[in-house]
Amino acid sequence: MELLLVLIGIFLLILIIFVVMHQRPPTKYGVKLLGDKRRNGQIRTYFSFAIREITVNKEFKKRMNPNGAFYVINKSFFEFPAMAAALLKYKKHEWIIIAFEKDQKIDLVWLNKGFDRSGVSPYLSVVDIAKKTKQENQLSV
Repeated sequence: MELLLVLIGIFLLILIIFVVMHQRPPTKYGVKLLGDKRRNGQIRTYFSFAIREITVNKEFKKRMNPNGAFYVINKSFFEFPAMAAALLKYKKHEWIIIAFEKDQKIDLVWLNKGFDRSGVSPYLSVVDIAKKTKQENQLSV
């Protein structure tokens, strides 16, 4: 019986502390801290990637156009960095990959080799990338 009374007392004390601490709205600083915490958690969840190596189709890799081309693929956002690494593994010169993402799926990529053997630059302009993003109804590049 005494144990029950002690437990009830502890519960009531916790309840009183909770009510007292939640009587007034949070400050602007408290709201900002909570927002930052939630946003950072969502970002960490969204940008979590596979860490295992994968293999890619060797014929596809051989046919990659050095002058640039769009390729339709169907990879999850989670797996895409591993696929990109596999595509570029053992390539002798600089390449660039621009991935178009929607709903955590990579459906379209642009691949091209750099202009020379010392730098990387897309053959697409920012305007072309924006047009393609809008045309394909993608969320991000």
